[in-house]
Amino acid sequence: MNTLLKLLLVLLCSFIFHAQAAESWSPAELKREISKLNDQHAYEKSIVLLEDILNNPKATAYERAHAYLQKSLTYKRLYNYAVALKNLDLALAEAKRSGKQFEEMESLVMMQRMFINFDLQRFEEFEELFKQIDERRLRYVDTETKAVYTSTLGILAMNKKAYAQADTYLDQAIALLLLDNPKHLPNVYRVKVLLYGEQGAMDKAMEAFHKGLAYADQYKMDIYRIIMYETMTKLYKDRGDYKNAFAYQMQVSDARTKYNANNVSGTLTELEKELLFNRKAQEVGKEKQQKIYLSIISVILLLLLGTFARLFVVSRQKRELMEKENSYIRQEVEVLTHELSQLGPSKIDLKSFSLTSRQLDIIRLVQEGKTNKQIGEFLFISENTVKYHLKQIYETLGVVSRTELRSQCSSSLNV
Repeated sequence: MNTLLKLLLVLLCSFIFHAQAAESWSPAELKREISKLNDQHAYEKSIVLLEDILNNPKATAYERAHAYLQKSLTYKRLYNYAVALKNLDLALAEAKRSGKQFEEMESLVMMQRMFINFDLQRFEEFEELFKQIDERRLRYVDTETKAVYTSTLGILAMNKKAYAQADTYLDQAIALLLLDNPKHLPNVYRVKVLLYGEQGAMDKAMEAFHKGLAYADQYKMDIYRIIMYETMTKLYKDRGDYKNAFAYQMQVSDARTKYNANNVSGTLTELEKELLFNRKAQEVGKEKQQKIYLSIISVILLLLLGTFARLFVVSRQKRELMEKENSYIRQEVEVLTHELSQLGPSKIDLKSFSLTSRQLDIIRLVQEGKTNKQIGEFLFISENTVKYHLKQIYETLGVVSRTELRSQCSSSLNV
């Protein structure tokens, strides 16, 4: 019995463990981990980690929304904007399911969608989203995203030839990134290069280029090395200096070959297909395992039910037997009690005891109802002597009172 219970407990604990095992990630922790992996070009590990969260049955809609957001940023970094936008849609769909944090996630998705449209030069879509960004939306984004947004404001001001205002916005973006995430500073300095280039300030443009390149090298951000070289290519091309433009374009080609973003993106697509296949296989395996667990548990439960049923039957039989025995004993007691009541109290045969003549005289006088004093006067002895003889008589006959002596010895002296 105890063995069955222990086995059932072990199986239940194992079943619950496999069904509920999960790891929880906060949005901030998840972003730091994915950003760290992406900086190391460990994109496959990023996708595997995110897929584990997305396919974890214990993950909340809010957690899945942030996982899709990080997938979008991963693909954006590889210039796969189509997949990046698709994951933003999925993030927003999960956010709608979460309900409570929908505005937060909607704001984050809106910002990233706006940045992608800007990169793709879809200016109508960009402007439509840009109009919706206000202080209420900005309160949900982190410092890094605010820096990107502020940098975008600088680009818009530069397009309007408001160079001083553009420079101010870019300085604000640099200040934000210095506080939070300086590895992304090249993204702002590249805009500075173009800003100073438009104004003909080539010395300041080269200074901005070297600063941006230095941060890219410091933090080993190959993507930003490419961006800085591309910016210089555009700068010299716009100025008609095709010799320098070609030289920087060669640097771009060399850096892109090392970075190999297109191949990495294709690898990730294949990885996701493989993960999907493996996940389905695991789900089938889990279903089989769960069925085995349920079958074993069902058998054990049936055994336990059978054992309990048997114990119940045995217990009931014992109870019925005890009730019958108790009933029989009660009946015997009642019969004996009735017989005793019919017989009346038992009589003492004085002849069976060695009593003196004096003791017999005292017993007879007691039966006649005389007191100790009267008995003493009648027999010419003291009252204390009468009491002494009565004590001896009680002990000899086994009675405890005068009344019992009279009732049980009433017929014994009829001689």
